Formats: sequence, C-alpha cells, structure tokens
Amino acid sequence: MDEKPKLTRSGIKRIIVIYGSMVWTALLFFVAAGGIDLPRAWAYIIISLLLETAIFYVFLVRYPMLTELINARGEMKIEKGWDKLFALLYALSTLVLLPIVAGLDVGRFNWSYLGIWGLVVGLIFLVGAMLFSTWAMMVNIFFEPGVRIQKERGQEVIMTGPYAIVRHPGYASFIFLYFSFPLTVGSGYSLFVSLFIALLFIVRTALEDATLQKELEGYGEYTKKVRYRLIPFVW
Repeated sequence: MDEKPKLTRSGIKRIIVIYGSMVWTALLFFVAAGGIDLPRAWAYIIISLLLETAIFYVFLVRYPMLTELINARGEMKIEKGWDKLFALLYALSTLVLLPIVAGLDVGRFNWSYLGIWGLVVGLIFLVGAMLFSTWAMMVNIFFEPGVRIQKERGQEVIMTGPYAIVRHPGYASFIFLYFSFPLTVGSGYSLFVSLFIALLFIVRTALEDATLQKELEGYGEYTKKVRYRLIPFVW
C-alpha cells in the first residue's frame, strides 16, 4: 500500500502564507478605512476564510494525494525574468493597492458606492472563483505559482476538467476573485485596481501560453482542441 504524502515545510509555509495574506489584507483595509464597522467587508472576510479552510480540508483530509500540490506550491520556484516582474506587481497590487484604495473609498472618503447588487455579484464571483480554481488544482497536480516546465515531476499536458473548457482556468478564476473584493465591500474606485490586476493576468497568460507551446511536449496539439485561453468564445 502506497504511503500517503505528508505535508512538508514548504507545504506548511504555503498554508501560513495564504492565511497570513488574508489577515494582512483585512488589517490594511480596516486601517485605511479608519474603522471596523463595515459589515460587507466582514462578510467577505468570513466567507473567504471558511472557503479557504474547506479547500485545505479537502486537500489534506479528503484527498490527501493533493498534499503534494500544496507542498509544491509552497516552494515558489520562479525562473522567468518576466514572471518575477509579474510576481512583484501582483503582490503590490493585491496586497497593498487593492485593500488601501477600497478602505479609503468606503471607510473615509465615500468616493463611490456600489449598492446591494455589488454585494450579491461580488459574493457570487468569490464563491465561483474559489470553486473553479480548486477544481483546476484538483485536476492539475502541476498547478504551481511560477511559470516553468516541471521536468523533475514529469509534467504533462492536462486536458480534463476545467482544462477542457479553457487553457488557463486558474488565471480566469483569479481575475474574477480580485473583482469580487471591490464589488462585495462596495468600492467602485478599487475596481480600477482590479482592472490592472486583470491586465497583469492577461499578459502573463499570453507569455505562459507561448512558453508552454514552445517547451511542453503535446501542448501545441492541446491548443488545437481547446482554442480559448481565459474566456470561451472570446480569447
């Protein structure tokens, strides 16, 4: 009987980073807002924490073979120069700009206000994005943060699950995820930050797709079967 994979130091680091980034974002948002009496923000935070905890439960308890994926994602191997630039801009925009602009908007200056429709759409985006990205990770054991060909793990083309719909379902999910926060808390101005994040993912998708076509065996044939990168019938 095969031994179940165990959580390594890199896997534990990944879990700490995920929860730590969520706490950091919440703290920065409330500091920028100048208070914590913001029910829509608390709804987003609580639902996000519950979903993330449920995902880790699935990965570590229900499907322990996916523990290997958590371990791999904790190593953060980034090789391409353009991918390092993406990582920097991504961190600054998601962990600094987005919570600060949203907090200043809804907490201090009331530059904009998104009604109840924003809350509803934002929560739909949040739940849908996290479920879709989890589906992608459950199907693709090579789902790592950095763009590289994982020769040491025998990387191959994944064509099932959400990868039968679009070639980069994880990035599609993350784009919707970062629109969910401004919509849920009600900040129209921070949607401009979300647009910038979406642009970052679009550029990274194009660069990663070109890399995979050049370096990963079988990916070229896969692109003929699944034509769209992020959004069906669009791109």
